Amino acid sequence: MHVFRSIFAKRRALLPRICFATFVFFPTFLLPDLKAEHFFSPLSEITASFFFAGENNHLMENRDGTILRKGGNLLIYESGKFQNGAFSLNYQLKQTLNKTEKKIEIHRFFANYLFGRFQIEAGKNNAEAGPGENKLLLSKNCLPYFLLKAKTQKPLNLWGKWNFFILNGWLHEKRNDVSNPQIFVFRISYSPYNFIEIGGMRSTLHAGNGRPKYKIWEYPYLLLGVEENITGSKWDNDGYAAYDITIKIPEEKLPDYLDELNIYYQDAGTDMAAFWQKEDKKYYFPLGFRLQLHAYLAGIFIKTRKNSCKLEFTATNPLFYTHHWYHTEGYSYKGASIGLPYGRNSQNFTFTHYLKFRKIYNITYKLGFLRQPAFNAAKEMKRYYAIIKAGKEFKEKTIELFLRFDKTENYDASPQPNQYSVLSGNKRFITAGISYTFK
Repeated sequence: MHVFRSIFAKRRALLPRICFATFVFFPTFLLPDLKAEHFFSPLSEITASFFFAGENNHLMENRDGTILRKGGNLLIYESGKFQNGAFSLNYQLKQTLNKTEKKIEIHRFFANYLFGRFQIEAGKNNAEAGPGENKLLLSKNCLPYFLLKAKTQKPLNLWGKWNFFILNGWLHEKRNDVSNPQIFVFRISYSPYNFIEIGGMRSTLHAGNGRPKYKIWEYPYLLLGVEENITGSKWDNDGYAAYDITIKIPEEKLPDYLDELNIYYQDAGTDMAAFWQKEDKKYYFPLGFRLQLHAYLAGIFIKTRKNSCKLEFTATNPLFYTHHWYHTEGYSYKGASIGLPYGRNSQNFTFTHYLKFRKIYNITYKLGFLRQPAFNAAKEMKRYYAIIKAGKEFKEKTIELFLRFDKTENYDASPQPNQYSVLSGNKRFITAGISYTFK
């Protein structure tokens, strides 16, 4: 009896503190943003683009699954938005016209709700997470898909700044491995100081026709991957894990002509060994786990008042994106990779320079080199490419010119990002286009 009284007394003593903490933090984290705008714009933006492609199935990197057919391609987008305080509804229609397609579709349709430092999103959209331009585990390289997403809109402050990201996506398509799979992504990043950010990320391709499905309360177990490599287990899926670090050189340490200097690195694995996994149960120094079948990303970003430059390198293991259930299309959606644009077994170097002048003009050029398959292959393709974009911005209009040159030593004829069919012979291509946007 005395024990119960003691416990009750302790809880009663804590009650004022709990009430005070709730009073302080509830408005900060949960209340909607009452200062948000209220408007309805049924047609807020129109973009019309025409591209001429010199090769079939030409991928426009990180542009929402845009794959051009050989010859002329006309793409038209109409966007609209409804916003009522913290709630917004966004939509985008798309029309495609080329030799093989004449299509009208709802490209995007999603709702957002902001409350305090958090954002919830549901509908048809795509998303990205992680460092770099060519992201390893979640990029906007593929078409929008149905998703449910939650993330921090503003960092949470607790001995530094914390950001969270969680997403489940439904990839509705007929495939040659497992049709209609799902993707689950979780990311956490921590900045103890303004000049450093440390991130961790998990991504799992799961479910689909004939495969197990999970209740919402089972996702934490899915996230941990406790039985991910046990054949026949309900939890046997294609999982990925990554850690990354970004160093942001403090402004006071930079020369006067530099505004920003960032260096970033990410290491990912399509498999891992860890002490909490049933088939492993071994501690790996220092974090307790070890990534396997790696992919790497490293880069440096420099910015001045009118210029920005980025140098980036990526490499993926031959089994990356195709490990083991989803072995054909793998980590892709409707012909485009969900991660790196060029998929598995690749090495890619890019250098990008952006220049803005007279406030309304901008020029971007990008130089790149791709090798695929890069490892353990009898024949490989080497692709050298250069991209030039020039734009002019008006009050309500933007015009952009696009020109790309490609030269290959051998040629990959496969339309799938995670499969390749290398043919002998060198090829050259030109892709040219013009885009007009009216807001």
